[in-house]
Amino acid sequence: DVTIDFSEANLPNANLSGSMLMARGGSYGESTIDFTEANLANADLAASKLIAEGKEGNATVGDATIDFSGTHLTNADLSGSSLTAKEKSGGATIVFTEANLANADLSGSKLTGEG
Repeated sequence: DVTIDFSEANLPNANLSGSMLMARGGSYGESTIDFTEANLANADLAASKLIAEGKEGNATVGDATIDFSGTHLTNADLSGSSLTAKEKSGGATIVFTEANLANADLSGSKLTGEG
């Protein structure tokens, strides 16, 4: 499994604009980009690319997940960002359950789940 873990990170006002985060499960399974319960208030993620790719080839298990569950995204700038979860034969998920998106800017953003 491959994980980029920002869970519970304290990143208010962070400048992540134009950043590229990619997690690839390869032949062994799951890939996750995890921002669960992180504080990204006023953060700049404009034009960022987040890509989670699940299993490849003959792997039998693997999901692709980008998880913002419970994340504080008040006033965050996600404009022009691209969030992609890909998995050839199963779970491709982008999660914002209980995230605070008050005044967040998602204009021009692209969220894609491919399964």
